[in-house]
Amino acid sequence: MTRMYAPAAGMIEPAEWLEVIEGAGPILLIAPHGGRAGAASRSTLHPKVNDLETAAITRDLAQRLGATALINAGMDRNEIDCNRLSQLGGRAPWMLDLIAQCAHQMIERHGHATVLLIHGWNVIEPRIDFGLGLREANGRLRPPADAHVSASDLFINGPVAALSARLGAAGITPTFGLRYPGGASQNLLQAFTQRHAASEIEALRQLAGLAARGAIDALQLEMSVAVRMAGTIRMRGLEALTQIFLPTAQGDRRR
Repeated sequence: MTRMYAPAAGMIEPAEWLEVIEGAGPILLIAPHGGRAGAASRSTLHPKVNDLETAAITRDLAQRLGATALINAGMDRNEIDCNRLSQLGGRAPWMLDLIAQCAHQMIERHGHATVLLIHGWNVIEPRIDFGLGLREANGRLRPPADAHVSASDLFINGPVAALSARLGAAGITPTFGLRYPGGASQNLLQAFTQRHAASEIEALRQLAGLAARGAIDALQLEMSVAVRMAGTIRMRGLEALTQIFLPTAQGDRRR
């Protein structure tokens, strides 16, 4: 696996603030809010916080899984929010093109792509909230409002369910859409569904087409402060993710 600050042959040229790690497997990691506060934060009355440590966690997970990673390592989300499709489409359309290109390459090589979006959740206790365009209510998962589901039943009942059990055993509480189901139309997670099949943005139409074929499963991981800060709990979370998704990285989608 090679960390790149210049594109490989045929890859789209990224901006300096986007770190690209090239992997050989069928997993794409994205850290949309790994940047740092800048002038936009200082000039805003109520700035949004950047997701501290998510860039480092994504690098670690990419190495463990041999995964490709797109890491916002420098852009303040108050200037460009890389988790909002409208802002990417208007101010960094090349990033959507790069995401679509990575997904196409994985599917051509492996027949399928798994996308994990790494976020920070500003609660203290050890928790990870799963975003799938679903929210749990009365023991059942249902999409809120007009949300589209970002993964197949096989993926939800397989790797996601297994991850939920493993996190619980590690002392990290898993939840399904408790705070962030990832169902809003402009949430990056929704790019990996059929929701934007009629978009004016070519990359979103391409991703919607791949989702319609059942070629992509996407999961948003909202990690609490305790799970992101250096220490035992963070390592437990990384180990759980590695144990669940390493078989996928090695080409076994059954787990």
